[in-house]
Amino acid sequence: MENSKTGQSEFIELIINGTIQVPKAYPNDALIGLEVSIGAVGLIGNILVVLTILRTKGLHYLTNYLILNLAIADALVSLCSILNPWLLWGKYAPDELPSCFTNKTIDSYVEVQIYSIFQRGLEDSSPMCLLLLTVERFVGIVHPLRHPEFFRSRRLVVLLLLAWIVPFLLELPAGLWFIIKYLNNNCWASTAKEEPWIVLIPVVSSILSVLVPVLAMIVMYTGIMRSLKRNARSLEHQGINGPPQELHRAHQRVVHTLILVTVAFALLIFPCRAIYITTVANLVNTEPQPVIQQQIVVILGALNSSINPFLYGFKYDKFRKAVIMMVCCNRRRNNVVPARIEVTTVNGTENTVPSQKDPET
Repeated sequence: MENSKTGQSEFIELIINGTIQVPKAYPNDALIGLEVSIGAVGLIGNILVVLTILRTKGLHYLTNYLILNLAIADALVSLCSILNPWLLWGKYAPDELPSCFTNKTIDSYVEVQIYSIFQRGLEDSSPMCLLLLTVERFVGIVHPLRHPEFFRSRRLVVLLLLAWIVPFLLELPAGLWFIIKYLNNNCWASTAKEEPWIVLIPVVSSILSVLVPVLAMIVMYTGIMRSLKRNARSLEHQGINGPPQELHRAHQRVVHTLILVTVAFALLIFPCRAIYITTVANLVNTEPQPVIQQQIVVILGALNSSINPFLYGFKYDKFRKAVIMMVCCNRRRNNVVPARIEVTTVNGTENTVPSQKDPET
């Protein structure tokens, strides 16, 4: 260990004296443009979802409030994508990183780490919000009688707080450790070459914030689909038509959409995390940082947040009409009842019977 520190000090001295030139890291301008474009689309789409739910009375029930919560998380991720050229990639200018041997470059490294903690925390909040939404649908469909008790106001507030706090708690220790290690080690960033165990940091984070929620959602969706099939067979055998059948079909539409959101999330985030882990494992202080790989990671996360509004919101006719009426400032927007989007199963607390104003549902 002592020999390693001596070698680092000698290498740093050679850099300061100009004997060795460390290769520089350059972000790709085309990828920056793509990231900003995706972020702009995602920000606009998620803001429209938030405003539509808030300003349309027919959408004011629990499931859509959880969709709103997910849209807020996705909107913040999209906003980070727009700000990244200045707050993240701008710190990779060739006169700053990765040669971190002045006060200016020390500040740049610390700023990048702090901002990265915040950004990764937001990206991890999206699957946590999606998981909470899935839990609500699972309880509402599979255990409808337990729904009012399970989602009491206090418990719901706690669940919402956990969906936002836990992701940051997962990312904060690693980020702070990198900063402290960097400052205490003569501006020498920790890499897997010197400390192989640091690869466990992104691995553990990915397991807890991505893999576990996805597996939990798969289990719950399996239970939901089985329950819906049983209900369908029961209604068919009893020859029941009308509102119960419509309610059953409404549940199916919601579940199919949420499954689509989950599949899209898995297809985008699993490769994103694989690249992230590989990047951490291959970091070397004496070589340029793999900025392009880091850009791809951020783009995949931004793309996941950008497509969600189209998957769970704009694909429904009633929701699109609500958006159009809101944008056009139509006074009748509050009369839109988008029962296609959601019909809950809780007796007495939600709209369990399709609205007479919307015979299509």
